[in-house]
Amino acid sequence: MSTWEYTPGRGLAHAYRAGCKIGSGSDLLGDMQAHRATELELKGQVMTPMEVLLSATRVNAEIFRMEKDIGSVEPGKLADLIAVKGNPLKDLRVFQNADALHLIMKGGQLYKRAL
Repeated sequence: MSTWEYTPGRGLAHAYRAGCKIGSGSDLLGDMQAHRATELELKGQVMTPMEVLLSATRVNAEIFRMEKDIGSVEPGKLADLIAVKGNPLKDLRVFQNADALHLIMKGGQLYKRAL
């Protein structure tokens, strides 16, 4: 009889190696929403930091077939923006530190500006 062993990231690694499009997002609710940024760090164990960032932007737009309207910062496209202190290409954990989020803009409205 075989046993099943849970290994964090195993499914993600299989999907990544198989060439699946991997987007970002979650259905976390309430207090759990505070852990949302951990997703990026966990993906970084399988994907490059640039691939992780693209999964949350361009790839999500492709999955929803909305790449003409969202997914990149270009004239005529809709975009929510953040500016962080630090380099996410070197450390994806920067998104887990609220103090590192210097600018947050959603729907054209500025929610935080500490630049």
